[in-house]
Amino acid sequence: MIDSVIFDMDGLMFDTERVWATLWEPALATLGLSYKEGLDVAARGTAGNTMRAVLRRFYGENCDTDAIIEALHAQAEKAFQAPPPKKPGLDEILTWLDAQHIPMAVASSSRMASIRHHLDGWGLTHYFKVIVSGEQFSASKPDPEIFLNCAQALGLTRGAAVAAAHHGCRGCVCSTTCPADTAGMTTITGRRAAVVASAAEATAPAPAAAPVRVPAPVPAAAGPDAAPRIFTAR
Repeated sequence: MIDSVIFDMDGLMFDTERVWATLWEPALATLGLSYKEGLDVAARGTAGNTMRAVLRRFYGENCDTDAIIEALHAQAEKAFQAPPPKKPGLDEILTWLDAQHIPMAVASSSRMASIRHHLDGWGLTHYFKVIVSGEQFSASKPDPEIFLNCAQALGLTRGAAVAAAHHGCRGCVCSTTCPADTAGMTTITGRRAAVVASAAEATAPAPAAAPVRVPAPVPAAAGPDAAPRIFTAR
């Protein structure tokens, strides 16, 4: 039985990784630096000190990692003025999980502002009970802390959640272990999540007149419009 589902965001929920790959070169150019082959793949899915370590590996121990990161996010603000495209099957799997009253959360290495921009832009925020950003932790994926904190916020014990992660370990740079696996969770990769979404769509009963969203149960004191629990940066 699935007690809850924790979603990765970039590359799984939204088609953002291809965009991020194009942002490194103009971001580095603003600092007089050239893009080095392999940087995008090495830095993908990282944040905080993990990303800083990757940047030092490519540009030396004395490089201004904070300036590079800020330049990258400045480019991202321009690129993501409109919400990024949703991945196929996202709406179906969210609707199905919601109808089954299965709590959902987002655990992403992206900044909270980016997570909220993408979710709010598509009107998906209400599906999630908890939203956690990698910027809140000193170490990002492949460190399992983000998933462990997310599970704790959901009130779950180790192993009680299923984590939907892009290609399983795509965000786990220089690691053969998915952080969700390390956190003791069952991992559904992007491909398997798409299969689940297709199955959910195929087995869902046909709507009567118009699709009706079945809201997940909420605490009596919270009310039906309760906002998700959002971790603030430490």
